Order: sequence, then structure tokens, then C-alpha cells
Amino acid sequence: MTFDTHIEVPFSPETPASGVHDSRLYRAVWYRRTFDAPKVGRDQRLILHFGAVDYEATVWVNGSVAACHEGGYTPFCADVTDLLAKGGPQTIVLHAKDDPADLAKPRGKQDWRLEPHSIWYHRTTGIWQTVWLEVVPATYVANLRWTPNVERWDVALEVREVSVSFGGIRAVDNVSFTLAKGEVLGIIGPNGAGKTTLFDLISGITKTDTGRIRLGEDDISGMAANRRAWRGLGRSFQDSRLFPSLTVQDTLMVALERWLDVRDPLDAAFRLPSFVDSEAAARHRVDELIELMGIEAFRTKFVGELSTGSRRVVDLACVLAHEPSVVLLDEPSSGIAQREAEALGPLLLRIRDALDASLVVIEHDMGLVTDVSDRLLALDQGRVLASGTADEVLSHRGVVDSYLGGDLAVIGRSGPRPEPSTEVPA
Repeated sequence: MTFDTHIEVPFSPETPASGVHDSRLYRAVWYRRTFDAPKVGRDQRLILHFGAVDYEATVWVNGSVAACHEGGYTPFCADVTDLLAKGGPQTIVLHAKDDPADLAKPRGKQDWRLEPHSIWYHRTTGIWQTVWLEVVPATYVANLRWTPNVERWDVALEVREVSVSFGGIRAVDNVSFTLAKGEVLGIIGPNGAGKTTLFDLISGITKTDTGRIRLGEDDISGMAANRRAWRGLGRSFQDSRLFPSLTVQDTLMVALERWLDVRDPLDAAFRLPSFVDSEAAARHRVDELIELMGIEAFRTKFVGELSTGSRRVVDLACVLAHEPSVVLLDEPSSGIAQREAEALGPLLLRIRDALDASLVVIEHDMGLVTDVSDRLLALDQGRVLASGTADEVLSHRGVVDSYLGGDLAVIGRSGPRPEPSTEVPA
């Protein structure tokens, strides 16, 4: 192959600034550049960065593939340290494929004709943003995400002396507990004990009469429910109200709406580059959630076609789409078969580990809640009866009398509990 034309990067070949100024339609372009590599120490790496290449890019360094990337508006990079030749100049070759006749390809407002028409503008082909080299330590920050710096690093949620009354009846009476980062706390108690009302107070659906609630370092006591969700508080409900006419993947896309960077309907209508990139990132997150929850088999099924157990898993995936730091689960096994309830335990622990989140689980299935919980909190008539390990709480005299009925065999919902199943609810 002969490289007989000089181009000034990062200007696309269609522009005068590139030195090429050729607006003809090309399906692909090639670049080649030689350079002297900067000095790279034993504990360092050399990273080759591309601001943007339109549209499908393959990069070789000294004849070896360094990177492949699709998408004309997102940056990418490659660690080329191990591809460097010893002594002498290094050679980069880049192939950019950008077929103007491919109308199905995301193009923003780039015209597919030789001359722009209507609202469309000139194409950009190949490299159109800066290319640079960076020497970094062997261990370096590739991506950065800010999370709150909690006041006491190990406390994810603190509920302090929370109370609420309805018509003179004390539904929640001076309840306090703390939840450590990565901990699973199980809440048990008879119907009417105030468990769901406590969740309503924590999530902001019901206003507290007294008490304070802290999520990490933030006092969220006076915040509305939506602001608490933005701060990282997720919650499921006993009744999963999903859209029955949407597929599982479309349902998760709706749940990811808060993470979309571009929400202008005009951007969506014209499929502008910023919208396309934002939507692609959301679809990637949908794929991650489907893999995490083990629901690939249901990806294209309508929610209305799923069993109760599978709908609960989809509902939980919608909660996790918000990337909460604390998740409140209200009776996740309610209304589902015993086999599906047994499969929930390993799934909940997998969620905790994957998201590095803390869980609070209200549950009547004693086998499930004792399997997954690090601690239990027992409520009755709005008050805390006992708090501690499963053995401590389930042997507490008040818990046995008010909830377990004096028969500890109830700990297994259907007799002796088998080993937890790793099967995903179907």
C-alpha cells in the first residue's frame, strides 16, 4: 500500500485545514505515522489516545493490532507498551471505515450525499479529534467516578429514633438501627409490625414525626423520595408494577432514564451523535444488568408473559439500574414458589457483591432471610424487639412468643430447608 498524501491531524480530509480538502465519497481511509517513542520506565506504560475516529477504526502499532473501536463520537485508547520496537522509529497505521451509503449507521446529521442538502451537513471521515501519547505509571486511573465520602466510612445507612403515628396509633415507635457498608440486614415481624411503614419512612414516601435518617454522610430526613433515590437509595415494593406490554430489555431502558445524558426529543428524532452515544451506553448497561440477574432467556419477552418470580427479578433489576448504595427489599419472595424463593438467596448475595451495595430485606421466609442476612432486626407493634445475629434474634423469648409462635420449626417455611439453589428464578 502506498501512502502518498499528507494530512494534518486532527482535521478530517473533507476540511481545508487538513491539507487534503477532498469531499469525495470514500468508504474507508488509511493513515500511517512514524514517531519516536518517549522514554518508558520499567514501572510505566505508554498509552495511545484517540479523541474520536469516524466510524470503525482498527489501529496497528509496528504491525500488531493495538485497538479496534466502533463509534465516531467517543474516545478510545490502547496500551502500546508491549508493541514498541526496540530502537528506531515506531509506526502507527490506522484504518477507518465510514461507508457513506450505509444509512442504517448512526450518523447524527452527516449527509450521505456529495453535497449537503436540507438540514444535513458535510461528512467527517477518519480522525477528527486529537491523537496523543501519554506515559503513565503501571498502576494508573483509567476511569474515575465520584462517590460520597461517608462521615463514618463503614456506615451506609443510619436510622435514629424514627417514629410515626396514624390516628393515634403508633405505627413505628422510636426505631433505631445502623447498616454497615456491604451488610445485609433482615427485618422480620408479624403482619402489622410496622416493617413496610418503616421502609416508607426511610424512602421518603411517608414523613416521620420524629427521628433522623442518614444515607452515608447525608442527612436525608427532610428530602423528598425522588431526591433520596438520586442520593443512592433504592427500594422495591411488594407489588411489582411494571409495564406488561414492554419487553424485559425495554423495561430496563426505561429504568435507566436517569442516566441518559441527552433527553432532548429533537436529539432523539434526528438521532444526533450525542443521543446515539448516550443510548448506546444505556444499552450496554442493560446488557450488564441482564447478565448480573441471569435473565438473558427473557430479554425479548414481554413482562406480562413472565412468572411472578421472574417479574420480581426484573423489578429488582430496575431498582439496580439506579446504581443504589443501599437497597430496601420488601418481601422479595412474596407470592412466588418455594423453588424460586430458594434461588433468590444466592441472587441477592451476588447483587450485593457486584454493586458493593448494602441491603435491607423484609421477609417472612425465615430460611431465606437467615441465609442471606448478616444480622436480623425483629419488630412488633412498631417497636424493636431484638437485634443481633440470627441465632440471637430467633431464640429471643419475645420474638418466639409474638412471631414464631413458640415453634422453631417455622424457621424452614416448608419443613427442613435444603441447600440453597443456584438456579435463577424462571
